[in-house]
Amino acid sequence: MRSADVLLRYLKYQPAGSHSEYVIVSLPKLIASELPSLAEYLDSRITQTNVHKRVSTYQCFNPVEDRNYMLESSHLSPDFNDFQKKFAHKRTKILCGRIVPLDKKELLEEREVKVEVLDLPFVHSYNGEGFKHANAMF
Repeated sequence: MRSADVLLRYLKYQPAGSHSEYVIVSLPKLIASELPSLAEYLDSRITQTNVHKRVSTYQCFNPVEDRNYMLESSHLSPDFNDFQKKFAHKRTKILCGRIVPLDKKELLEEREVKVEVLDLPFVHSYNGEGFKHANAMF
């Protein structure tokens, strides 16, 4: 397992999406082996692409006092327009099939956010091929 530890030390410097789909298959064994470099490697898989950096505020729909993060499935390189729609400020609503502006009392609070991606494919998936990897890891 020493060679696996050495590989993890070097893989942490590799860009997101370059190898993680291969490592995820062995991740349960790497965790069980308690490799010294595993924590640093996993930390290195948290990344921000240019698209993610462009989103800096988000409207809090269901604020919870002790929650300062949210999880959302995302592509490593999302299309900016699609991604922006998820995080766009909500100024309108659909009422009886028509788009109408929100009243001032309905406008939602905007908060500063930092959007990051965890480059571990399939971990969030609980169907198909992804289920096998996610289940083995947890």
